[in-house]
Amino acid sequence: MNRAKISVIFLSLILLGVCAIGATRLISSAEEPAYGGGVYDMLTPELISIYEREIALCPVVSNKSATMLERTAQSLNISTAKLKAIMLLQDLAAKLGEDVSLSRLAEMSDVELFIYAKDRGSAYANSLSPERRDELKGMLISALKA
Repeated sequence: MNRAKISVIFLSLILLGVCAIGATRLISSAEEPAYGGGVYDMLTPELISIYEREIALCPVVSNKSATMLERTAQSLNISTAKLKAIMLLQDLAAKLGEDVSLSRLAEMSDVELFIYAKDRGSAYANSLSPERRDELKGMLISALKA
């Protein structure tokens, strides 16, 4: 798995300062559609679990039925995998006091979405102690290596 794809995962998850890794490469390769390239499919159940357990402190995606996710994704004209990513992003934005709809997030291009995620990830990371940032970063890297 290359560094740009790892960056996309972190940006999609909006987790910590790790989202800066490869951001320049991501933006410069914007002509490669992330949706078609399966980037969102790299958002594994383990990564979702880490987000829900360590950041959201409650289920955000895992408590939704496959049917509900499929119908919602279909209504937004996105993949189910991308829906899961924007649901996590919507949750993090809410934790930062922002009210953004799933439809607004779904309308964003992948590059806009990643920039939005990076900004929210940075804001969230700045609210954490350095120790907590390192702890979450370690969890994510371990999950990606598994």
